[in-house]
Amino acid sequence: MKKIGYSIVGAIFFGGLCIGITWLLGALFGPLYHGEEESSRNFGIFLYSLFAFVIGGAMVDYVANYYFVTITQHTINHAEELESRML
Repeated sequence: MKKIGYSIVGAIFFGGLCIGITWLLGALFGPLYHGEEESSRNFGIFLYSLFAFVIGGAMVDYVANYYFVTITQHTINHAEELESRML
């Protein structure tokens, strides 16, 4: 269940990052379109970008959580092994 939770958090974070980048581009460079046709095209590009960021964020957090748990478990096992040798 934690893996799904971390994936959702990553998806939300990276989705927000995409929206923030898009807002920043619009604020810095003014309107990114001139007319209905360009506006529609840019919205499609935004939706594809948002989808890619959300999926990418979910995958990044899933993999990061996997490696974090693996390294933590390995460290715990190693510490227990060293402790048993000391006794």
